[in-house]
Amino acid sequence: MKQLIKYGIWIIMPVLLFANMFIFVSGIVLGNQISHFEKETKKIHQQNVELDRQTSHLDSLDYAASIAASLDFVKRSPPIVLENLKYALNR
Repeated sequence: MKQLIKYGIWIIMPVLLFANMFIFVSGIVLGNQISHFEKETKKIHQQNVELDRQTSHLDSLDYAASIAASLDFVKRSPPIVLENLKYALNR
């Protein structure tokens, strides 16, 4: 019985040692992957902030006014006032 326990320990110990080494190496690999994904996430976040800034600039009225000026759309048309019923009655 003592020899069975002794041989069992000699068989179980290397198995546990290899399992421990496998878990340790797997932890290192997963840590490297997490680090890589965090860097990618920061890079994507920075790109998102830049695109958001560009979008807000393109949506601004100042940008629309500058584009209109560059396309010679600065002449304003006079407003049509309906004091005279010519337009409403189609006469």
